[in-house]
Amino acid sequence: MTHIALAQEILEEAVFEPESLPDAFAKAGRALGFDHFCLVHANLEAPTFIGSDSALVFLNEYAKDGWLAADYRADFVNRVPDGTVFSDETMTDAEGRKATAIYNDFFLKHGIESFAGWRHSISDQTWIFSLARSADKGPIGEVEMETLRQIRSVANRTARLAYALREARLDGALEGLALKGSAAILLSVTGRVMAATPAAETLFDAEFNVRQNMLWANHPNSRAALATLATPSGNGGPPPGPSPIVIHRRSPRRPLLATPHPARGMALDALTGAHTLLIVTSVDDDVHTGPVATGLRLLFNLSPAETEIAGLLANGLTLQDIADARGVGRETVRAQIKRVFDKLDVRRQAEVVRVVERLREPPAGPLIKAPYLSAPP
Repeated sequence: MTHIALAQEILEEAVFEPESLPDAFAKAGRALGFDHFCLVHANLEAPTFIGSDSALVFLNEYAKDGWLAADYRADFVNRVPDGTVFSDETMTDAEGRKATAIYNDFFLKHGIESFAGWRHSISDQTWIFSLARSADKGPIGEVEMETLRQIRSVANRTARLAYALREARLDGALEGLALKGSAAILLSVTGRVMAATPAAETLFDAEFNVRQNMLWANHPNSRAALATLATPSGNGGPPPGPSPIVIHRRSPRRPLLATPHPARGMALDALTGAHTLLIVTSVDDDVHTGPVATGLRLLFNLSPAETEIAGLLANGLTLQDIADARGVGRETVRAQIKRVFDKLDVRRQAEVVRVVERLREPPAGPLIKAPYLSAPP
């Protein structure tokens, strides 16, 4: 089997297991004589990468240390037509390239001598297929350029099919949440609202809604918390674990809890730009009714106010959040929290969480399966 045929086979097999896409690109690249083969989003000022772990070490350092400003390739690759195979030799002369700071202080540090690649559009996003090789593998000549032209269509197709599968998974997950009556909102990597279930749309009002395609809240603290959802993770990996965002509303309306879940993982997720799935619930749903509230009152003799405090603590709210939600002062809440701790015989908020979790009804099944929203079809 030729090296081109081997690379094509590796990429074609990745279609059936698309979560292996980063490693498949790396293996295909090695078969073609390159040390790295990955996908880089064309918007290099907000870098997103799809690559193996070894490639991400290099790419994340590139982004973190601000090498974009000194990269002689950055402007060139965003001007060439999609599908045009390029290399260092087509971007600049060898003497000028080897005199740059990025070549001497960064590329050589990682053992990289030269690059090649091409641009490809997937849906409304443009990506750069980027390949790199060390000096011991020799310069990138016309033979290597022709090899990349032959592999280009297979690599493009693999990425497009990965995108299509991810879209199908997201659509299926949202449809399932809609059928369950869940209030769910899907956000892009930039925080743009991509979709919302009917139940979520019923929650939108003058205090919580969508403005200019972004989630907005009237309360300044809630608005600031929602704004943090627009911060991309940068390397195609999942965002931090869920931490509830309190959507404060004017009394007597109780606040909403918007819990973010990763809608991104490796490969497929970065391709779509989908970043966060918000599950929105009313505080009333969790801490005023049902087995949790009943259990807290019967087992630990909590008052209605203390039951609410315990539930809010279990949902991750801070002392200030609880004070805002209940319309009382911090010292009042502090005293109530102390009574809850004494009755539950705990000393930390995490222990309250464990008590409440034991009282919750067993879930029918996870709606979110990290790093994907739904099981493979």
